[in-house]
Amino acid sequence: MAPCRTQPRLIHLALATSLLPPTVLIAWDMLRGGAGSADLPTLGLGLALLGLCMGLIMHGRDRAAKNQAETMLTAALEGSDDGYAIFDGDQRLVACNSAYRRELPVAPDPGQAATYDMALAAFERSGKITGQSDCLPGWLRRAMTAAGTPGRAAEIRHADGRWLRLSEKRLPDAGIVSILRDTTQQQLERVSAERHDADMQALLDSLDTGICLADRHGRILAANSRFASLLGCRADELRPGAAVAEAFTRIAQSGDPGNGAGERLESLGYIQALRGRPSRREWLRTDGSVIESNWVPVTTVGAALVASDLTQQRQLESSLREAKEVAEATTRTKSEFLANMSHELRTPLNAIMGFSEIRKNELFGSIGNPTYRVYASDIYDSGGHLLTLINDILDMSKAEAGKIELQETEVEVEAVIAACLRLVKARAETGGLSLSVARPETPIRLWVDERRIKQILLNLLSNAIKFTRPGGRVVIAASIERSGSFVLTVRDTGIGIAPDGIAKALAPFGQVDSKLARRFDGTGLGLPLSRVLAELHDGHLDMHSRVAVGTTIRVRLPAERVVAQTPTERPNAVSA
Repeated sequence: MAPCRTQPRLIHLALATSLLPPTVLIAWDMLRGGAGSADLPTLGLGLALLGLCMGLIMHGRDRAAKNQAETMLTAALEGSDDGYAIFDGDQRLVACNSAYRRELPVAPDPGQAATYDMALAAFERSGKITGQSDCLPGWLRRAMTAAGTPGRAAEIRHADGRWLRLSEKRLPDAGIVSILRDTTQQQLERVSAERHDADMQALLDSLDTGICLADRHGRILAANSRFASLLGCRADELRPGAAVAEAFTRIAQSGDPGNGAGERLESLGYIQALRGRPSRREWLRTDGSVIESNWVPVTTVGAALVASDLTQQRQLESSLREAKEVAEATTRTKSEFLANMSHELRTPLNAIMGFSEIRKNELFGSIGNPTYRVYASDIYDSGGHLLTLINDILDMSKAEAGKIELQETEVEVEAVIAACLRLVKARAETGGLSLSVARPETPIRLWVDERRIKQILLNLLSNAIKFTRPGGRVVIAASIERSGSFVLTVRDTGIGIAPDGIAKALAPFGQVDSKLARRFDGTGLGLPLSRVLAELHDGHLDMHSRVAVGTTIRVRLPAERVVAQTPTERPNAVSA
């Protein structure tokens, strides 16, 4: 409560009488305490005592009025929850209310010989003080004077668990106004607040991320130890109440933000966060570590700065980039090696196959013994098989190196299917299989690389024939979906594979680890190469299979690959 203009004059006049000085001090203490804590009874009592002072000033020479004023003062003091006692210059008790007398055992009547020191000594001897009961006599007196400085206060822990605050105010005539106040609630609130702050600090310190909370006035509310270590400063530089700008100025001066602009950048981020716009930046510390700072708005507080150490993440990213580059270089080297080796192997294979074919067909005359003709045929067949494998390896290495170029032309699908069937028909008949084709009602024309489309279909047919038992079926179907996409389907009733083996079957050189499947030779490049060739045509390959039921493989090409037809010419989807 702010004092009015008449109060200095009022207090000056009141001090002219013997009872007015302590009365004014008590009233002023009540006014400050009531105004500061919104304690209306204390505030009202302080106003009443000031009114009493005014009455004493107006009627100070009237003995009856003074007696009445003293009675009113006693009644007013008795109405306070705080304890008040007034001692004169000789420390003799002048006035005391019952609240004070309950705690400090002073004489019941002011007329009896009782002094301030006697009251303090009696209180020390009463056993009501915990924690200080074993101290030397006069502890409370020394605590009050605090190295000879009068007017101090002592916080006392009562034996019943309460907290009491004993304070004194000196009068001009060396008298004392002793005030005893129960501060248990304030102490409990302080302890609770300290515990809450300690718990929150412990929680913040347990985080691996640095956090600093700031209010709307640019003052730090809380910061954890991780934040201090990340920014390279002492924890006391981020103490509550410190200015955010000053803290980052010291950090910037240390050179840790790298470019020396840390204070300006962080201040800008703080202002943006207060306006509801998060901000982020990275900076390099002198020790080589990379720190990320993020200012985020906090509606109930102001803003929060979250700092993270990105050093390991950046190192991991760098390691992954290096590993990726090494892997790509290794792949390129492998592809180049396979391509070179494939070309080197083709030359002698052509000679082997050419001469074995001449011997097998006896182009230059009979070779006599028929066994030689059988051997020549085996050599030719083995060479052809080896050449096929080498071609697949070469094509796969080209695909991985991205060197396959499509020679696109307009192709009729039925002609492609017929050409592939002629190549595998004999093998299917030898294996006791039936081949069938579900042809569309209207011819389908595609804009594709004819050689590569034939290669896809031959790979799919070869796999289907190889893994289908005698008596099984292999069906080929070509159709246009409602979306306009082209679908080529090869379905068999072979051994099939489990769903978790499909990914392995589609991987280069992958072969499903099955006792039945291992009976068949091959490099495992047919399906992966077909998938790559389909993707080169902007399409994709899907595979569905069940063990002992069969496998269905579909190659889909986008509608853009289908040569435009009129609505009457476009066929419906063909069911295979």
